[in-house]
Amino acid sequence: MSEDDDSLPSFSQSSNAQSSSVSGPQQFNAPVDVPSILINDSDNEDIIVGAINDKISGDPSHSDGAVISSLMEKLRSIMRHDEEEPCQILRLYQSLFLQGRQLDADETMAVEDGEGSHIFVSRANPLETAAEEMLGLENIRFPLCVQFYGETALDTGGPRRDFFRIMIQAMMEKNIFEEKENNVTLCKNESLVHKQWYYVCGLVVGLSCLEGGDNIHLKEELLTEIGTDIYTKQFQQGLCKCGIMKLLTAFPVLKYIWTNPANRIVTVGKLLNNFKVNFSPEGSNSRKDEERAYSIFVSYVREVAGAGRKDFISINLQSILAYITGNSSIPVLGFNPLATISFQADNGAFLPQAHTCINQFVLSRVQHGANPETVKRGLDWAFSSMDFGAENV
Repeated sequence: MSEDDDSLPSFSQSSNAQSSSVSGPQQFNAPVDVPSILINDSDNEDIIVGAINDKISGDPSHSDGAVISSLMEKLRSIMRHDEEEPCQILRLYQSLFLQGRQLDADETMAVEDGEGSHIFVSRANPLETAAEEMLGLENIRFPLCVQFYGETALDTGGPRRDFFRIMIQAMMEKNIFEEKENNVTLCKNESLVHKQWYYVCGLVVGLSCLEGGDNIHLKEELLTEIGTDIYTKQFQQGLCKCGIMKLLTAFPVLKYIWTNPANRIVTVGKLLNNFKVNFSPEGSNSRKDEERAYSIFVSYVREVAGAGRKDFISINLQSILAYITGNSSIPVLGFNPLATISFQADNGAFLPQAHTCINQFVLSRVQHGANPETVKRGLDWAFSSMDFGAENV
C-alpha cells in the first residue's frame, strides 16, 4: 500500500484540478504542413507515409504545421515566463487547441451546442472500426462524440472517456504496444503500418490526454527522439497531428506526463480523494445512513486493493474507477466535472448507480443493522459488469 493510502478522505470535501473552459472556434488559413521529422529515405516507407498524408490532409484549419505553430505562439503569449508546471502548460494548450462543443456535460448533464467529431465504434473490435473513423475526421480539434454499436447513449463525456480506455487496452492486446521494464514501447508489425494503425494510435494517445481520457506510460525515446523506423515515425505523426510533438519540443518538462509511471497507478488514496462526497446536513437521519454507506464503500475499496474480493477477483481499483467515470486512471488534468459521490434511498439490493457523463457515483443509504457484506455484494455485482447499473451518457 502506497503512502497516500494511509489517510482517509474527508467525509465532506476532496480537491481536484479542473480543466480550462474550451475556447471558441479559431480559423488559421495556413497550408497543411507535414512535420519534417517524418521525412523518409526509404522508397517503400515514403509511399506508406505519403498515403497516410493523403488520407489525413484536408481543410487548412486542421491542426498541422503552421496551425500548431500559431497555437504555440498563442500559448507563449498567455503563459507566465517562469511557468514550469506540466499540467498547467497542458491545460493552457488544451484551451487553445479544442474547438466546437463543450468537452463534458456540467452537473445538470447539459452540453452546450457546438461541433463535435462523431465516430461509430464496435466494442468488440475497437481498433478495426475506429481506425477508419479516426482517419476520416474532418477536424480533430472538435471533441470526439463516440457512439458504440448497438448502444443508444448520447455522448456527453462518458462514452468518449470509455472509448479512450478501450482503445489503449486494445493497443496492448493487439501488440502495437509492449511493456518492457515498466516502459511501454512500440512493437514492429508491418501489416499494421499499412493499415495506418500506428498513426491512429499516436492520435489516440494525444487526444486522450487533451480530452480527459486515460494516459499511457511511454518510453521516453518515443517522445524525445526523432523516429528512425516507419513504426515510430507513423506513431509520432499521430502525435504531431494534435500538436503533442511540437509541444514537447517547446516544453520538454511535459515529457513527465507520459514517462512517469506513477501517473498511471491508481491507489486507494488517489481514488477516494478524487471524489467529493455530497452528504446530507449533519444530525439528520439521512446523514447517518450515508456515512454508514460511505464507510462500507471505503472498506470495500481497501479490501479490493488488498487481498481482493472472493469470487470477484477481476475487480480492481481500475475497474471501480472505470465503472464510475469511464477512466481506468486519473486524467492528467483531473476530472471535469468534479467527480462526486451522492446517495439514494435503499433499493433493496444496495446496487449503486454511475452517471459517467458527470462522473457521479450514487450509493444506496445503509440503515442501522444492515449487513455490510450484503452491501458489498451489491458493489461486486456492479463493478464486475461495466454496463450493469451504469448510465454512460
